Amino acid sequence: MSKTVIANCGDVKMNRLQALILGVTVAFSSAVSAHTDEYLDTVAAPHGGQLRMAGGSHYELVVKSEALQVYVTDHAGNPTPVKDASGSAIVMAGAQKQSITFQPKGDNLLEGAGKFDPSQPLKAVVNIQLSGQEAQQARFDTAKIKHGDEHQGHMH
Repeated sequence: MSKTVIANCGDVKMNRLQALILGVTVAFSSAVSAHTDEYLDTVAAPHGGQLRMAGGSHYELVVKSEALQVYVTDHAGNPTPVKDASGSAIVMAGAQKQSITFQPKGDNLLEGAGKFDPSQPLKAVVNIQLSGQEAQQARFDTAKIKHGDEHQGHMH
């Protein structure tokens, strides 16, 4: 009888361990998938742009008629200083291709001059190097912004 009790205790411990491992795996995969481009396209970005994850940062691309802006935040949406940052972008709007150089414009804002129609979709490859960090790249396609109601304003 004692062998049966000991065996059952071992089974309970193994089931708890398996449940814990499964729970951690599910939680981790949910956190990782929360930062996919598809997910970020459903998030209402703070400045009305499109969000992308790049390394340890989120970039928000905002299209103005005479400039592209990139706001840099951490994964929780807290501003990341860009005082000594540098960056560039290759932008395709229709058949027009532009190269943009970003300059720090505010606490967490980089801006580059160009001519754009904010009402028209564009594609951009943005490269940013924050002070003391490796350069990171993000790809934007503003035609894919969905801003679904289920995640609006919710940032991970």
